[in-house]
Amino acid sequence: LNLKFQQSFRNAALSISVGLNQSPDILLSATIGTSSIAFGIESKYKTTSRSFSRLDAGISVTNPSRDASIILAEKGDLLRLAYAHRFGQSRKISAVAEVTRRLSNNKNSLAVGVSCIADKLTTVKATLNNRGKLQALLVHKIKPNSSLNISAEFNMKALDKIPRIGLALALRL
Repeated sequence: LNLKFQQSFRNAALSISVGLNQSPDILLSATIGTSSIAFGIESKYKTTSRSFSRLDAGISVTNPSRDASIILAEKGDLLRLAYAHRFGQSRKISAVAEVTRRLSNNKNSLAVGVSCIADKLTTVKATLNNRGKLQALLVHKIKPNSSLNISAEFNMKALDKIPRIGLALALRL
C-alpha cells in the first residue's frame, strides 16, 4: 500500500510515492523542461538503511530530426550517452548510437541501430553491439493494439552457436 502524490505543470512534473508500512521506501521523480530540452531526476530512498538505493539524473535535447541524451544512472556509476537521427522529410528511417561507461570498472559498451518504417503497419529494427550481438525485429500491426513480432538474435563472435529466432503475437480484444 502506497501514498502517491503527482503534480503536473506546463513545463514540469513531480511524483512522490511513500510506502505505508514500518520501513517505507520513498520514491521521487521530477522533470522540468520544454519541448526541446528536459532535465530529470529519479531516486529511491530506503528508510531502513537510510540510504539511496537508486539515484539517476539526465538531460535530453530534442528537435524534429534528432534526439540526444546524457544519463547518469546507478548512483553515479553508469554514464549513458545516446543519439538518434531521423532522416528525410518523412523521417521513416532512423539511426541510433548509444555509448555506456561503467565508472567503477572502466568498462565501455557501444551499440548502433537502425529503424525503418516500411508502411504504416510494419516497422523493421536492427542493432549491433560491440560484443558482436546482432539483433533484428519486425513488428507488423494487425489492428490497433495488436501486433505480430518476429525477432532474431545472432552472436557474430560465436559462429558455432545457433541463432535465436522468436515469434510473438500480441492481441488486444
